Amino acid sequence: MRLRWSARNPPILLKAGDRITFMAFPKAVNPDAVWKRFNTERFKVEVHACYCSVLNDCWNFDSMRTDAEPVKACPSLSDEEEWNG
Repeated sequence: MRLRWSARNPPILLKAGDRITFMAFPKAVNPDAVWKRFNTERFKVEVHACYCSVLNDCWNFDSMRTDAEPVKACPSLSDEEEWNG
């Protein structure tokens, strides 16, 4: 499964040290068997993100790598690719 998410509308501004939760699967509100399966499979989830600073310095993040890669700009997502969940 591939999920693409964009925080363009409205944009999200984070200061150093801030965090956002983009995915949660609480144990308390999910059936035990489903939660256990998710808890095992979550290690297969890869996260790819592109983000920019207020100074327009941009980076690509890949959870399978140790450092983000500097890029000139983040690519635009089409309406079909964008998820605003």
